[in-house]
Amino acid sequence: SGTGICGATLHTFSKYLRVLDLQNCDLTDANLALANLNQLTVLNLRSNKRITGVAFETLSSSLQKVDVSSCNIADANLAQLAHCTQLEELHI
Repeated sequence: SGTGICGATLHTFSKYLRVLDLQNCDLTDANLALANLNQLTVLNLRSNKRITGVAFETLSSSLQKVDVSSCNIADANLAQLAHCTQLEELHI
């Protein structure tokens, strides 16, 4: 569950996106792991309660701004964003 139409659409178009706002979409870590977010610079995952951050290592290293506030991010999983060397803003 949680992969439905949003997950399928995300997988199809994500490789072209630079900015992605998925606030309050009931996404899971599995949705992020499936997405090809290589070009992404801004990602808003705010209020996705089932996101814990275990898939952060799969995110684009070119991310500049990430909002994961009101998610259930484990402190240890924040370290997976270390590969995002362009990161300027992180909202937790």
